Amino acid sequence: MGSEAQTVDMFKCPVCNGNVRTGPDDVVITCPYCGSTTTIEGKAIGDHLMETARNAEERLKGFRKFLDKNKGFNKGLMKEAEVVEHTLIYVPVWTAKVKADTWYKGYKTVQVPVERTETYTDSKGHTRTRTVTEYETGYVPVQDEIHTDTDERLLARKGARFYGLEEYLETINLKDTEPYNFEKIKDLEPTILNAEIGQEEFEKTIHGRVADRHREQAKSGLTELFDCRTRTEVRGTTYLQAPFVLIRYKF
Repeated sequence: MGSEAQTVDMFKCPVCNGNVRTGPDDVVITCPYCGSTTTIEGKAIGDHLMETARNAEERLKGFRKFLDKNKGFNKGLMKEAEVVEHTLIYVPVWTAKVKADTWYKGYKTVQVPVERTETYTDSKGHTRTRTVTEYETGYVPVQDEIHTDTDERLLARKGARFYGLEEYLETINLKDTEPYNFEKIKDLEPTILNAEIGQEEFEKTIHGRVADRHREQAKSGLTELFDCRTRTEVRGTTYLQAPFVLIRYKF
């Protein structure tokens, strides 16, 4: 886990009036007392989902299975591994559907066959003609479009990073999520991370991400790209809190 900023501020929960410790970059806050989630200005965040987490016993059971599968030649790993940290963390994720339309122009090169007639002298001294095919570089103008409609996600943290987290987020199926309900998870005593990236920054970021992806796709089939313009429509922006388990062990 990356180091967190040491500066700590206080945020007054607009629902329960509890004092919540926050970092200097936090922009979406989840109150650890009542579970309400608002912007740093105390405003509602709109659509809010979560994925339920397993209890501690089930999580450790899954961890043991992981060790068994990856023990290799360490036959004693299963018996001797000692868990020294076991933390359930809810990480903030922004997700949205992005419809993107790109129009681009450029050119690609092709090898064009060119025939010419030449004269030559054969072995008997006679002058003859023959057709020779050569290849020259030709330039083909390209004008095309790219249209996609994708699910885009972004971890709403700038500082903390966890091994495997980005890959894990891609596996989350939104069909397995449910409306955020703090009462369902509070007994698990999770650490709930606040978001350091707000909705506006998220939507701007994914516009750039999708536009860059389209540009790379357009360039891949061209010798040179002249013009590339992308228009995006972001819809269904949702704040998702996803469970992630941090387990440290010694062996």
